[in-house]
Amino acid sequence: MFENEKFNNIYNKFQNKRMPHAILINTNNIEKARQDLNMLIKKIACPHTYQEKCNAECNLCYQLENNLIPSICDIYPLKMTIDRQQIFDLKEKFLAKPIYLDYNIYIINYCETLNFKSATTLLKFLEEPEEGILGFYLTENLEKVLPTIRSRCEIFNVLYESVVNNSEDLEQIITKYLLYIKEKNNIAFIYNEVFLETNFERKDYAKMLKYLLQLFELKLYNKCQNILVNEFNIENNIKIMELIKQAIIDIEANVNIELCLMLFSRELRNYYE
Repeated sequence: MFENEKFNNIYNKFQNKRMPHAILINTNNIEKARQDLNMLIKKIACPHTYQEKCNAECNLCYQLENNLIPSICDIYPLKMTIDRQQIFDLKEKFLAKPIYLDYNIYIINYCETLNFKSATTLLKFLEEPEEGILGFYLTENLEKVLPTIRSRCEIFNVLYESVVNNSEDLEQIITKYLLYIKEKNNIAFIYNEVFLETNFERKDYAKMLKYLLQLFELKLYNKCQNILVNEFNIENNIKIMELIKQAIIDIEANVNIELCLMLFSRELRNYYE
């Protein structure tokens, strides 16, 4: 039922009452890891033995599937940082007993974006865990996670097979995408939307942006020949990478995807003018 067997190991710990109160999931695909984590939470929370049909037949699983459980707090970075106020809000929310579940559950997505102040504010959950609270931390950059967080979590390395089968073809599509944004002088989103819908399914937008980010990262190490990336200096490349990272986070956080892509296209085009 899980795509990666490591989540079976975590679930076995839960069944044997050896579940850590804080788990750090280091992965190469945060989107797939999040899908497995959602499944894990259902298996932990379901009052029956969880089955796939539970999403339709079990009221609790239906609410979990549709993010309607107030006892689950999902935290994403705002402007590339998880700030202190988000942690204060989490702590205040968890002063109440869990509703519908046996646990209050918090999920820190892209936990490497916790800054020193927010991480310090979070430490009480890690150093003095209260009964009935489970924390999950997700990252694709373990080395960037603050040591104070890493040392207080049980770490699971969760790897998925690459979804890119033909990188040369994909790079050609990415180059075409960048040209769309560069050459069009009207509202960039109109062309951006047409292009993306022609070449990708909606669920793959974040995947495409991750590959675009990879091209810029490779260029920093002189391993990418993409002409459009080569036009920029290092400072501009870094700024563009931050822009791409924020767009990926916004899409995976289920914000308004159309608005996100519109803003992304407009801002990215500024670097071509």
